[in-house]
Order: sequence, then C-alpha cells, then structure tokens
Amino acid sequence: MEAIYEEVTPRTRKPLIEANKAVWEMLLGKHKLIVDQNHLTGEQSVPVKLIDFVHADQNRFNAINQFRIDTPGMGKGFIIPNIALFVNGLPLVVVECKVQNEFTANPLDEAVKRSQRKTLSIYLERDGTISVLAPESFTDAEIHTIVTRKSFQLYKHLAEREELNAPRSLREIVSGETFLYLGRNYRLQLVDDQPVPLLLKEGYFCLKRADKAKAPELFKDFYWAKRVLRITKRIRHFQGQMGVETAQIRVMDLQHRWASCSTLTGDLNFHWKCMMAPLAILYYIIVHELAHLKYDTHSEAFWNEVDKILPDHRERKSWLRFNGAGMDL
Repeated sequence: MEAIYEEVTPRTRKPLIEANKAVWEMLLGKHKLIVDQNHLTGEQSVPVKLIDFVHADQNRFNAINQFRIDTPGMGKGFIIPNIALFVNGLPLVVVECKVQNEFTANPLDEAVKRSQRKTLSIYLERDGTISVLAPESFTDAEIHTIVTRKSFQLYKHLAEREELNAPRSLREIVSGETFLYLGRNYRLQLVDDQPVPLLLKEGYFCLKRADKAKAPELFKDFYWAKRVLRITKRIRHFQGQMGVETAQIRVMDLQHRWASCSTLTGDLNFHWKCMMAPLAILYYIIVHELAHLKYDTHSEAFWNEVDKILPDHRERKSWLRFNGAGMDL
C-alpha cells in the first residue's frame, strides 16, 4: 500500500487539470502501477488495479456524509461536499445536494437574483460560486434545469480558474515588498515620518511605520482616490465614442467582479483592484461596462460594440483572466 501511495500522491500535486488527467490514466490502467511483491502470494513485480471495472463486486464502496477533502494549492484549501463516494479507499466522486429537503437548504435562494429582464445569465464568480440573473417569470425548476444543462461548461471553467488562482499569494507589509499600480510594481518603503500615511513618491510606495496595521485600507483609499484621474476621464472619452450616457461612477469592493453597471440608471461601479491593472486592461474593463449599457448579455452585438473601440479586446480579456489573481493585497 505504501508503494501505491507513493505512486499516486505526487500526481495529485500537479495543477488541477493535469493531476486529474494523470490519476484518471492510472484508474483506467493506461499508466501501470507495479508493486515489488504480493505479500500474500509471494509473487514479484505485480501489476495493481486501483479499480476493477470488469468485476464490480471486487471493489469496496463507501459513501460518507460531510467528509472534508483537502485541496492543496487550489483557490480553497479544502472542500466539504455533502457526500463523498470512496471506491477502494479513493475519494472518486463528490456530490453536492441541490434539491431542498429537511436536511439541505436550497442554494438557488442565495444564488439567484430576479429582475425585469428578458434573458437568463449565469456568472461564475472568482470565488467559484455561481450567480444567476433571471427574469421574474422563471421558476426555480426552470432555472435549475438551465444551470444543470450548463454544468459541464461551468465545472470546466471552474477547474481552469482554480488552476489559474493557485499561484495567488498575499503581500506582506515589509520594506521591499511590491505593490501594483496601473500594471507596474512599486516597492514598499516603511518610513518614520511623512505628512500622510501612504504616498507614491519617486518610484516607491512610502508607508508610515506607525500606520503599518492599517496598510490594506490605506492602499484601498489610494486606489479609490486615483479613480477621478484614470477612470472618470476615460469613461467620458469612451462614452462619447459609444453613444451612451452614464450617471454615478463609484469605486468600491465588488467582491468577485471587476465592474458592474445599471442599464436603468447608467451607474457604473468598479472594483478598487482595477487600479492595479495596466491602462490597456483598465480601458477594456471600462469599455466592457459601457457596452453593457447598450446590451445586457454577452451577445454577438455586445462583442461587436466592444470590437469597434478595442479591436484587440480578446488579448486584453485573456490577460485579465490569466493575471487577475495576482491583483490583490
């Protein structure tokens, strides 16, 4: 068993998709597992099947409720699915209950927001949760059917996102640490005296040592203050080109979204983390939201509108997808 464990474990330390592929090949027998000796029969160099797909009764099945499964290196350190199915000691299947009963809550109550819209939109948030914007006329059953139909694509995107977010690390408040502003890294200097708690000076973020404990909030305030210079002026520029009107422009903590807008009021909201992105990426986020003032969904007409302003929007979107996890404090 120790030999098998040593064979299986290193493959699970790879990026998520690569690890799944490696383990799946072992389960199917494409990668042969060999143990030095069968201690019961004395046979040498014995091939081992992790699962016997031919003789199902030769396997051992166990289903455990609320079993914690560690996911090292992923966006979340562990998961606790409603049911974990073990085959020969391997956690092969995890099940999340989606139907409300006396033991489970209805997740749709928390994930769905209804409004006076015509179409249903599904969003995979950056924390791995799913949000659904649905017309008021849609029932829970109709929404559940649509989400289930899209489950393969959602799990595929979730696996890719977990892999992309694996390198994310929090920054330390020490001299020499780097912090982003408009796509450039600036080193932090802890200083004993300056007129304000945090300022960008001569290529360094200078932070008063006495205010070290408040550093995250001070950085957020810094990014918020820069919104007028960078975001507001550029919105005025692009909205003229796109023929849309905007109202309030706010910078706030939007949790797992870069930006949002209201097609009814013309209000635009931007995450303070947007100020960490290079200007080309910030402009993409702005144009993306302005296009939503014309088109609710990511339809062909929506992307055509974005393409008129930013012909290279695909490259900018890809950059944000692959580098967004690093834009954090």
